[in-house]
Amino acid sequence: MSLEPPSGKDLVNILGKVADASDISAITLDEGFDWEEEIWRSITISIPLRKPRGHASRAPGVILEILKYLGAATFWRAEGYWEWLQEPVTYIEAKHEGPSKMILELAKKLKNMQYKLRQQEIFVTIDNHVFVGSLIPSSQTNSFPKQMEFDDDMNSINSLKSRQVEPYEIIYGRRYSRIFQTTRREGNPDEDALKKAKELFSKYLDNLKTVDEIEKIDVLTASTSLISIYAVEPNRLNENEKKNLQDLIRIGIKLQPFGEDSSLNCTRHQDALIRFNRMHYLNRLNLSSQYHSELTIDGVLALGLILESMMKEETVHLGHDPITNMVEVSALIKKLKPDQHVQMVIRVIFDEAKKLNPEYAEDLDVGLPWLNE
Repeated sequence: MSLEPPSGKDLVNILGKVADASDISAITLDEGFDWEEEIWRSITISIPLRKPRGHASRAPGVILEILKYLGAATFWRAEGYWEWLQEPVTYIEAKHEGPSKMILELAKKLKNMQYKLRQQEIFVTIDNHVFVGSLIPSSQTNSFPKQMEFDDDMNSINSLKSRQVEPYEIIYGRRYSRIFQTTRREGNPDEDALKKAKELFSKYLDNLKTVDEIEKIDVLTASTSLISIYAVEPNRLNENEKKNLQDLIRIGIKLQPFGEDSSLNCTRHQDALIRFNRMHYLNRLNLSSQYHSELTIDGVLALGLILESMMKEETVHLGHDPITNMVEVSALIKKLKPDQHVQMVIRVIFDEAKKLNPEYAEDLDVGLPWLNE
């Protein structure tokens, strides 16, 4: 007799066990159900946009992380209501196909969301069965800020803003690039997606000579995206691609000089992430030693730009998490083995970030252990 998959209620009951589990992966799944059969589930997640007062918003990074996991979803800004308080939220609604054991991975994402946003509870529905509760032990949530300690201005976070005039070649090129890189990590690279991504980015860059007015940020995004594709498997590049790679690196340096302010039409945080991506792909291409001092200075500048972005409370964009991004930049600078002076500057920047974000001080500390080694 074949087993039936668990119901939405059964999956919600699994979420109820998470707070008491030391390891989510070790939660026992009822052997009376089929956890492997792939079926469609209806999932709704509410993500609060208010943040601890005076802190940087981590919601945009959390939202994108969950969207990536679900693969496809609808999300929109709404007003939520919790314990007599109205607050802005982002609702994510998805039809997700997969084995029912996916609940364990989803629980990890939701627990991470609750922790990063310092929420007492979360709201999730699975096949119309509701979970309202905490995935984190009360011993930890008791130290989270109370509701009155969150931002009063409910319109201060514009986490879903994006530039509407971005060229379609970049939009779809980015999509195919992510498909290729995701399938490659899963061990079955989609070569057709790789080919389409290269063609779209190249098409945009090849057509620039016929355009009178262009956005530097678009040129930089397209060139950086194409370089990142080349950097995945540099040994597979043909001679034409190798030449093109060097041209693209030069374009990037011209538009965004190492260690200098750029005139890009973007926020400081976006500027920093473009520099971070350049550090990443030059490292993947084994060119970091060639640009050692330039990348070191650029890495410190990227940290400073993220700090300035938080201080000035700039508009945040989908996917941005300044706390996580600072730690990631620090990890790349570590590979360059900077001298003591540079390390001292990095520590000062992190100390300032911790003053601005005391709730996230421990998370920022993750980027510091290597200093003064």
